Amino acid sequence: MKEGISISKTEWIKWVDFEEPRTKSLNIDGLMGSVKDLLNRLEVHCAADCCGVDAFSFWKEDIKSVASKMDKGSILSDLKKLKAIIPVLDSNELESIRLNTVFPKPVFTQLVDHMIVSIEG
Repeated sequence: MKEGISISKTEWIKWVDFEEPRTKSLNIDGLMGSVKDLLNRLEVHCAADCCGVDAFSFWKEDIKSVASKMDKGSILSDLKKLKAIIPVLDSNELESIRLNTVFPKPVFTQLVDHMIVSIEG
């Protein structure tokens, strides 16, 4: 992860430092629903076990293309549920074993927003 999470050739979701005091990370994989299926198909650069979030292509055109071959309604619904629950989670550090990354809450929120806009747009 150079500057953050790549979302186009020239755009990034900027990685921010974790808030102090640090909190215990909260696993969010169980909250993702069909988003996990989308992630499985976006894991194209490497394996998450090796490269974490950098293994995935979060470019808008890739998200849109992959989602068009899936149940977009389900994915959007699960992304919107995830977006709604993030603010009330007890931790500012959100861990995904699937993505092999611990995210600061604002970074993960931006990633979810980006996926929603990419699919809807």
